Amino acid sequence: MFIDYNATPDFGAPEMFIDYSARPDYGDVEIMVPAIQQPVINNFAPVEKPTNDAIKATLQTDATVNPHCEPKKPLLETLGKDKNNENDELCGIGQYIYEYMNNAARRELKPAAKMAALQALSAISPNIKGYNNITMGLLTFTVCESGAGKEKPQEIFDEIAVSAGMAAADAPTSTKSIYMDIFHGKGRAAFLVDEAHEMLNSMRGIGAKKPEHSSGMEGTFLKLSTKQYAKLSPTYLKEMIASIKSEIDHDKKRLAHYKQNIDDDGNVIDISKAKSIVDKIDSTIEYKKEAIRRMKETKRIDGVRVNLFGSSTPREMRPHINKRSIQNGFLGRVIMGWGENINKLKKPQANEIEKEALLRYAEYISTIKGEVTATDEARRFLDDVMLKYDADEFLQDIDYGALYRRVYENTCRIASLLVVGNFDLKITLAQAKAALKIVLDSLNAIISLCETGGSESEQYEFEMEVEAKVYTTIDKNKNQHGYCYLSVLRDKLFNGKKISSKLNQFKMTVERFMNKLVSSDYLSVADANKKPAYKIENAGLNRMGKLINAI
Repeated sequence: MFIDYNATPDFGAPEMFIDYSARPDYGDVEIMVPAIQQPVINNFAPVEKPTNDAIKATLQTDATVNPHCEPKKPLLETLGKDKNNENDELCGIGQYIYEYMNNAARRELKPAAKMAALQALSAISPNIKGYNNITMGLLTFTVCESGAGKEKPQEIFDEIAVSAGMAAADAPTSTKSIYMDIFHGKGRAAFLVDEAHEMLNSMRGIGAKKPEHSSGMEGTFLKLSTKQYAKLSPTYLKEMIASIKSEIDHDKKRLAHYKQNIDDDGNVIDISKAKSIVDKIDSTIEYKKEAIRRMKETKRIDGVRVNLFGSSTPREMRPHINKRSIQNGFLGRVIMGWGENINKLKKPQANEIEKEALLRYAEYISTIKGEVTATDEARRFLDDVMLKYDADEFLQDIDYGALYRRVYENTCRIASLLVVGNFDLKITLAQAKAALKIVLDSLNAIISLCETGGSESEQYEFEMEVEAKVYTTIDKNKNQHGYCYLSVLRDKLFNGKKISSKLNQFKMTVERFMNKLVSSDYLSVADANKKPAYKIENAGLNRMGKLINAI
């Protein structure tokens, strides 16, 4: 693929030839793209723009090509991004994805774009084995303020994953749900968890009792992040087989309808369309039967790649980041993008040409099978990383040894992801250095939070407990209009010796605590300046139910 944006434009209708299939007799499809700015595909000097209102880009495609055919190898490696550029944060195709996400966003959030780009690289490379056989599934957390700009990178990640034949699921609800998503994804599962702290609360029981169904999820993620298979206990094996058999029974009922040319809604459909669906259902049933046979024989699911793409806010995440939580190994495997700054809004600068090129390249990578190796320079660099962080000063560190012991493994994993767009699948020195920087940035953020976090976890649990009591106190003492006076809340709740002492310990006033609930739209307040009275709003009723059920 040749894209030359450094050429002097003739202010006419420039053509961009993207030939991914190299087949003869192509037809022309015109795509109208607003002339926002030149696509950022190469790091060339900007070119003066045409004055016409639209740029016509002709993408040559073959309408007769079977969409299931493997796309041909692109002509331009990594879409023009230099895999040897040590100034780039994600050298190679990762840099293209990273820049595209930042350009497409109205509010740029680089930590979120970096984590999303890494997740995308993992999602589109299911058949590529990592350096030294490292697993390439990825656990990441993006921690930023609400509304800071994490949504656009998440949206683009989802599009890229879908283009490579993988759809992201919401937060898992149990260990069984993790395994079922792996099964339905044929070994691949990505969990896009927007409120990661709630999932961690559930798994760890912070501020609540640990729900039985989620008690093993953290351990499951730990195991799956280091293995390329999912070992099934007798209980989960039995439950999964029962669930799959139930799905087969449902598929057979659908099959009977479609054989009579009747769709799922009871409508009569075209015979050829019905036959096509019948073939797909037949194939699905056979796949599930074979999967049951293999699981009974091996007691596991092979070829697994699991991704956890979580996000949260600094306040909600801090209780989960402490020296004690580091020791269980979960944080040591997580790559964290932390950003507390909020950038100003801007005009998005990406366009459909960039997006089309990116999605096609992602589709190409998804068909590649191979194993990541390294250039001699990169191999020596990675060996030095291993030796450095295996020294006693890091290995025996009482507080952070669990983090240091995984620096080499995480660096190899990130480097392997950065290389998936390289035609030769060889890690370059620049990519190895970029990988180490990403890992150390994450590690240093976690250490910094542990050093400054203090009693955040204790305060968090206290606030959750008192918040639940606020709702129940208001509910029991409200007047005919649904309001409860602050004076009543003080007498019934806040003046208690234990709560009063904790408020002083955390330097928090009653008014400040109540204002947080009002600003969150859980409560409304009347006569705030003279005689405050509080009423539980609909969001607060839902919140009350969750907290009470959890305690």
